[in-house]
Amino acid sequence: MCEVLLTFLGGVPRNSGNAKSEAAAKSSPSAFASAITTDLDDYLWPTNTDQRITSNFAEFRSTHFHGGIDIGTHDRTGAEVYAARDGYVVSVSVSPYGYGRFLVLRHSDGYYTTYAHLRSFNPTLERLVHDEQMRKGKFSVRLKFEPHQISVRKGELVAYSGESGAGSAHLHFEIRDENFNPVNPLLCPDIKEIGDTSPPIFRQLAVAPLDTKSFVDYEFSPQLFRARYIKRGVYEIPEVIRCTGIVGFEIDAQDKSAASRYMRGIYKIEFQVDGQTLFQSARNKFPVNDTREIGLDYDWILWRQHRGEFEKLYIGQGNTLPFYSSASAYNGVVSSNEISEGSHTFKIFATDFSGNTSELSGTFVLNHPPAVEIRGIVHERLHVFIPNLEKVQSVEIGTRKLSAVRWHTEEFAIKDFTVRHDSLLIPVDAVSYDVVRLTAKNMWGTKSFPSYFFLKRSHGSAHVWIEKEIGDTFLKLSVLSDIPFTYPPFAEVQQGGMIAVVPLHAVTETRYDGVYRLSDSYSGTSFIKAYCETGVRRIEAFDSFEINSITPDHGGTLSSDDGSFVAEFPSGAVYAPMHLQVKKIDAVTYAIEPHDQLLCSGYTVTLHYPTDYDGGRNIALYMRDRGGWSFTHAEHDARSHAFILRNEHSLGTFGLFTDTEAPVIRRWRASRYNSTNRPLFSFSVRDNFSGIDADEINIFMNGERIISEYDPEKRIVFFNPFETVPPGHYSVSIEVKDRAGNAVRTTKSLTVVR
Repeated sequence: MCEVLLTFLGGVPRNSGNAKSEAAAKSSPSAFASAITTDLDDYLWPTNTDQRITSNFAEFRSTHFHGGIDIGTHDRTGAEVYAARDGYVVSVSVSPYGYGRFLVLRHSDGYYTTYAHLRSFNPTLERLVHDEQMRKGKFSVRLKFEPHQISVRKGELVAYSGESGAGSAHLHFEIRDENFNPVNPLLCPDIKEIGDTSPPIFRQLAVAPLDTKSFVDYEFSPQLFRARYIKRGVYEIPEVIRCTGIVGFEIDAQDKSAASRYMRGIYKIEFQVDGQTLFQSARNKFPVNDTREIGLDYDWILWRQHRGEFEKLYIGQGNTLPFYSSASAYNGVVSSNEISEGSHTFKIFATDFSGNTSELSGTFVLNHPPAVEIRGIVHERLHVFIPNLEKVQSVEIGTRKLSAVRWHTEEFAIKDFTVRHDSLLIPVDAVSYDVVRLTAKNMWGTKSFPSYFFLKRSHGSAHVWIEKEIGDTFLKLSVLSDIPFTYPPFAEVQQGGMIAVVPLHAVTETRYDGVYRLSDSYSGTSFIKAYCETGVRRIEAFDSFEINSITPDHGGTLSSDDGSFVAEFPSGAVYAPMHLQVKKIDAVTYAIEPHDQLLCSGYTVTLHYPTDYDGGRNIALYMRDRGGWSFTHAEHDARSHAFILRNEHSLGTFGLFTDTEAPVIRRWRASRYNSTNRPLFSFSVRDNFSGIDADEINIFMNGERIISEYDPEKRIVFFNPFETVPPGHYSVSIEVKDRAGNAVRTTKSLTVVR
């Protein structure tokens, strides 16, 4: 027995104060991840194709981690598939979706192997599947077997590779432990790619602020930096990254094999700052029930924004995955609480399972920007207060007329001015210019946010307003004016009985930005108030917004103002507190915003439609997430005029629509000859809205039911005879329904010669 103890399966590291999620520490899965207890030497390469891997274990998928490896079959079907070990058949299933034709074997130590996207099973299993399909009268079936009812030997033919379900032709192979948790098949000596000498490829680096007092390059949002290729396996970030507070590094990288055109996921990653390891991960095993934590391991929002697949180099709130090394410092978070202010170097190492490694390096500055406060003018000199002035090297002075567009700027060393404690006295030309802009630069090259002082003021009337963006945790707000603010505005947010000041910083003389962390538990109306001075007038601006707090412990409920739309989240539905809103689009369409948030489990949607709404019998509830509208279901309570959708896992827009158009059948193709693994006939089928119901494709030949197969990706229905069809003339009756119940019926003629 070869029992492998895995270094990087020790669970979530120890608590490190602000750089750590306490929730993750409390739910550390170290017991789950302590060891992989199977004889890894006993597993056989499961097919007769080249040892070419097109997708790796635990790769990114939109809703889950990839549970195994994909083995390339040169885009052809029909490769022999063998039992990787001695065992017995647990189940076989057939579906046009997902895994397609799917086989599960169990082995003597309680571990499983699975084989997916098959073209067919071996003759024994294929007969059992066909009989079950005929008994149920539909293509999609699942058969379970008693232990040792159907035993198999290692290397025995169990199936043939195909392209059923999702994706092109390949074999998807998995190893699962006693509890059906996925284990990396590449840990087995015989299951590996031959001749992989290509190191991983770095694409982009993202650096994200993690609290309201943090910035990256002066922005409260993840900033992206493109990796520059230096030479094979060596990349760099040419820019100096400027960070304030607590930030997280994230990497968009992929593995490339010389033997394959496919890009794959990385096996190991290490993140170092100044030579100290802050983060390590290796993808050897994960709990099947935690596969949705893919959105915590990767940056879910950046992916939803189509900006890349960024793997986090830190452990965020709610993440209990066992990929991470207990030797990681501060859980990978870069924090001024743990790391000294100043310039630092970083290195990121990405390694594939063959041991090929690439390195990405760069420099970041971690410090707080200087603070600049202009306190007034004394004897034609500006009195400027700059805390910690000893760390400031220079000041940039910009001057202009109110009517001008461009600034006249000059940079001066601190020694050029009169210095008193932390104050400067700066001469100004109050005759030639109307407004002064100051920015200070510290010893590490970090600039302050601009500070403005008006030597002359506009007397025009101003329009002041507030813009806001509500995220899962934070409120980002901007206070704007159509003429310059003559004094920095400040803002307050009121949630219930609590009023908090939101610190604002200048972006321009007409815009100030701030960030506020929303209450984890408050639901209801929140109010924003901004106090401003423009020209010689004082103005107040107001705004408000409705939010509903959804928490991991208690869940929560969303309801539209008219009460017609309700979303109920049970406890455990979210990984971290979330703040959501319901927006009414029209009488039967409602949106949950922001819709790009990650859910841990399902929730229930109830949509009541007006009593005078005439949707007909083909009315159904649809959902739109990232793309077009998708059918959810057509069942509803006519008495209460309500649709109820249970266990929905995504946020988005929900609406009622009527589909009255039947599917369309085209491109009938028939063969006069029986041929193994070649369709006797096929046709394409299209539907305009709700989509084809795969269980409602009914075909009869001379009055006898046959079992056809539907490929939803190619939108083709085809019939491969299980047994030889006798020569003769046949009438083929076809009925296809969509999910709204609309049906198309036609009859075709078929002549079989042999």
